[in-house]
Amino acid sequence: MKFLVFQFGFFEPVVVLWYIAVSLLFIIAAIFIIQAQKMELKSQKNVYRGYGLFSFFFGLTRFFFLLAFFEENMEIDYFYLMIGYLMGTLGVIVIIFILETYLLKTKKILTLISVILFVIILISIMALAREFALIMIYILLPSSLIAGLSSYVYLIFKSTGSSRKKALGALLGLILILIGHFVNTTIFTTFVPNFPQLLSPIILSIGILVFGTSQLLIK
Repeated sequence: MKFLVFQFGFFEPVVVLWYIAVSLLFIIAAIFIIQAQKMELKSQKNVYRGYGLFSFFFGLTRFFFLLAFFEENMEIDYFYLMIGYLMGTLGVIVIIFILETYLLKTKKILTLISVILFVIILISIMALAREFALIMIYILLPSSLIAGLSSYVYLIFKSTGSSRKKALGALLGLILILIGHFVNTTIFTTFVPNFPQLLSPIILSIGILVFGTSQLLIK
């Protein structure tokens, strides 16, 4: 999935909005890690650490995509994009692991699939099998994300009280993050060429805030 190359300067509004979105991801990651140290329960501590790592890795994803946006050398551009995809895959692995270990308490089948995805992409990149790596990204990464979102839907129906509210907040936040991420792709803009790209980082930033605040403020 090749991401759009901005036709703007470093300080055009849409670019500045992406700076803000990336900064929010790193800030939320730091807050989760700091709050994790204050938790008494080991499970809650690890959930917060997991959410912090997810935010951090996704922040790295968008950071490397930003580097790719401004890179004219196609080889370096490809390198930045692949590093971004790998960071995004690590983020997916972390969020699914947290779900299966502490919230769903399943046998970690989805985590295993996500780890296999990461290894396949890494080997493909190292072997310079670009087309195969991209095919794996197109097929397996969205599948893992959908599985993760479906797990939160399951939690919403199975839990009550604050747990249900947190699951709902996480689901809405992640959906907004993914929408903001997706509408910035060439696949989307090929079919919707007039979509205002200013909305992409705004939607993603709202998703970050919804995800973070729902987990940190709901007791």
